[in-house]
Amino acid sequence: MSVAADATVQEVSKPATNGKPLNSTKPEAQNESKIQKESNSKRKRQEEDNISDFRVCERCQSSFFEKDKMKGVCQWHPEELEVDDESHVWFDWDPRCHGPRDTEYNRREYPDGFLWVCCEGVGSEPGCKTGKHRAKDSKRGRYESDSESDTEEEEEDSEDYEDHYDEA
Repeated sequence: MSVAADATVQEVSKPATNGKPLNSTKPEAQNESKIQKESNSKRKRQEEDNISDFRVCERCQSSFFEKDKMKGVCQWHPEELEVDDESHVWFDWDPRCHGPRDTEYNRREYPDGFLWVCCEGVGSEPGCKTGKHRAKDSKRGRYESDSESDTEEEEEDSEDYEDHYDEA
């Protein structure tokens, strides 16, 4: 092979680098990579924040995110349940055989055998009060305090709910 032919073979076998090393990347690609890494880390932080904002309401026992806490979505009864002795649920109930009526198990399994003291509604009825969810403060182990404005808002919400309930 001649020297000229040998030089042509070498030129063809070398990739075109335009004077730059083979492993170098464009500045645009480096910036895109950096932006993508920052975006991924932001997304991970947001996911962690979302998980840490997940709460359970002390009133209605529903799950919610702290940022989604809105007025009027929580329904609860402010008073306790009591046994409704006249309910059909207890027709065949023999305390010697079945045990006491007023137990946590019976409240869950036979809610129609109980009445809410606050509104005299059957145990399976939705709450007679409405307002914002109230979560247990996990950092201090205390419940969020009710301010007067929250209480007033809840009373207004409750009145609206009761008016709506009466119309139906």
